[in-house]
Amino acid sequence: MWSVVELCFEKLRSQANQIPWLILFPQENQTNNNNSCVLFVPQDKNNLYKTRDLGAEFTRSYCLASYGSWLLMFGHFQNLYIINPLTLERIDLPKYSSLSKEDIIRQPCLACLWVDNITKKYLVVWILHDGVVHTRKGDGWWRRTASVGHAEQIFYNCKYHKVYIATDFSWRVFVWDFADDIPRIAMGSKRKTPPGILLLRRIRGRNWSPKTFRYAILLITFIAYACYHASRKPSSIVKSVLHPEPSTKPPPPQEHINKYPWPLGDVFVKEESHVLSHRKGWEPFNGKGGTSRLGEIDVAFLACYSLGMYVAGHLGDTLDLRLFLTWGMIGSGFFVGLFGMGYFWNVHAFWFFLVMQMAAGLFQATGWPSVVAVVGNWFGTRKRGLIMGIWNAHTSVGNICGSLIAAGVLEYGWGWSFIAPGFVMSLGGVLVYLFLAAYPEDVGFPGINSNSGKFIKRRRNIEVDEVEESIEEDVEEGLGSGSGPGYENKTGVGLLQACMIPGVIPFALCLFFSKLVAYTFLYWLPFYLSQSTIGGEYMSVKSAGNLSTLFDVGGIVGGILAGYISDKFKARATTAATFMYAAIPAMLTVNILLMMVAGLFVNGPYALITTAVSADLGTHKSLQGDSRALATVTAIIDGTGSAGAALGPLLTGFLSTLGWQAVFYMLVVGALCAGLLLTRLVIAEIREKLGYVDEVPASEPLLNDGR
Repeated sequence: MWSVVELCFEKLRSQANQIPWLILFPQENQTNNNNSCVLFVPQDKNNLYKTRDLGAEFTRSYCLASYGSWLLMFGHFQNLYIINPLTLERIDLPKYSSLSKEDIIRQPCLACLWVDNITKKYLVVWILHDGVVHTRKGDGWWRRTASVGHAEQIFYNCKYHKVYIATDFSWRVFVWDFADDIPRIAMGSKRKTPPGILLLRRIRGRNWSPKTFRYAILLITFIAYACYHASRKPSSIVKSVLHPEPSTKPPPPQEHINKYPWPLGDVFVKEESHVLSHRKGWEPFNGKGGTSRLGEIDVAFLACYSLGMYVAGHLGDTLDLRLFLTWGMIGSGFFVGLFGMGYFWNVHAFWFFLVMQMAAGLFQATGWPSVVAVVGNWFGTRKRGLIMGIWNAHTSVGNICGSLIAAGVLEYGWGWSFIAPGFVMSLGGVLVYLFLAAYPEDVGFPGINSNSGKFIKRRRNIEVDEVEESIEEDVEEGLGSGSGPGYENKTGVGLLQACMIPGVIPFALCLFFSKLVAYTFLYWLPFYLSQSTIGGEYMSVKSAGNLSTLFDVGGIVGGILAGYISDKFKARATTAATFMYAAIPAMLTVNILLMMVAGLFVNGPYALITTAVSADLGTHKSLQGDSRALATVTAIIDGTGSAGAALGPLLTGFLSTLGWQAVFYMLVVGALCAGLLLTRLVIAEIREKLGYVDEVPASEPLLNDGR
């Protein structure tokens, strides 16, 4: 990359020594009959050219740039045009009414010009005192690209369609790629605008506003991670089919079963005991150690997921997040589907299911660091907890959808319970590839972390500091300072450096126990419901899967509520600890209402830590604004949490043989430990609220001055 920078500056320096155009105009008097101009063209140093008088308008115009025999002129009446003095061909450009000629002369503006002599296609890039604008053939307005500070030189490489801008003699080069309709930051990146966005933009004829892209980012990442969680649910749904526990209850009268479906008609139906007693299961999970083997494949998945998190986080900070997420989703869907193919291939080898789960776990690790980093690239820190609390409902929505899909196709064979979510997962990967703009720079906007911290919409001399305005006027722009991460090489941080960020370790350990509790419910709640009597009746496998979604319904409310409270009081640790303590009494007694309450209190801090807290710490002030560690910090926190997620289902597989009461005692201890681990941070936050400033909370919104 350094050689590229050197070549850029060598080119820029050489431009400073170029021989200028020389145009000799006729004398301005009534008796002079000379109506021609004499031209000295830099590209042809051995000849002088004589052409017709270019007129009074030309003499009063200011030349901004040249390309070959074409000149870019700023007219006396604030009109811009391109003219060829040799052929007198002229191309009028959109008027830029916010600048006068005096403004240009007082603050000399740089520009570059390119014209195709055959097709007359052109590109004009103009550096003004408040940013960079451009227009090309077919545009009826000037599009604002970004701000680069005080620029010194500019040139256009027509071969690669790139514009190079040097600023402040500081050896900084900004590079924009103009190969697509909307320019994007190109220095140090081979990223391209997603093909789906390119297609829709060509159909629409213009770009969308930053607000529209933000909505799209939230929606696409929501769908993407919901697919991740949906593909994790099948194993919990089919546990009762793979390892049925025969009932010793005698079959009830047939007419009782048909006449009184329990408890909600066709949605929740009780299990017929004579059917339950004759289910054979699926070898190798139907033997004496069946529950232990089910726990082992769960821990194999989650262990690989946890280990993969640390690698995926670092890769997410260095690779194109769109492609990284795409291949992660397609690969994960492929191996989830292969697990289900074991049913159709009549596979009974334990190692096959173990390997499929391990491979799926590795690919699943690509999801969370990537989606958090993408959202962090587009959003500031204002109300981050609430935004991400709502957005993090994808976890519970994915669990609900995964449960319903897997339970819905279970009657056709348990293999379909894996194949259907795996196929949906792969379709989600295609959606990400086509439409996910992982960085604002990919669609022509500056990074959100520029000094301005927001996108600005300019409309006919009026600046409106709103994201809400759609781009329908003469200028489309994203205003930044050029000092944000979008304008320079993003440098990831190492795992050790990320661990040293204050608050990372306590929150990571808290998430260890929080996910231990949450994932125990995720993987074993349907099995528990189908194997336990409720109201003296056994529930069918399908009904157990449907009823288990109530835990995730509570989780949706909990994630939003925790995010709102943490934003309201600016106390992430206190909110998380309070929720974990409140989850303890809800888990001691199991019924439908308390199952929702438990989901609320368990998933609340889980959602808060994996989203808002991770994003806060990944942009911590100790990084001094130069390095971004969103994906790395997210990977450390969620990777540590995933180790607890692996341990919880594994312990459940063994403790369930002693009785389910032992499992719930384990969950209570886990929730208690999660709350206690945040004690120091809770004390620090309380002291700060009381006016003590000797200790600063480890995690807080970074910008509290109205952003």
